[in-house]
Amino acid sequence: MKQRNFFPLRKSKSRQEIAQEFGISRRTLYRWIQKTNIQLPSGLIPPKVQDKIYEEFGNPHPPVYWREDNHPQYR
Repeated sequence: MKQRNFFPLRKSKSRQEIAQEFGISRRTLYRWIQKTNIQLPSGLIPPKVQDKIYEEFGNPHPPVYWREDNHPQYR
């Protein structure tokens, strides 16, 4: 029986996609990254480098609570 992966495969993203996640321009993303020691590869940004960006600047995808009883405020 084939084991199913319940986590979606993460894909490499363009600089524009990452910038859009934060609601900023690509140029602003470059400025943010210049202030850190994150080295961007040429071409698409792989998931490991994306993780470094998210660690440095925060998660642009906050958790979504579908029901009030799952929200920490209501526990």
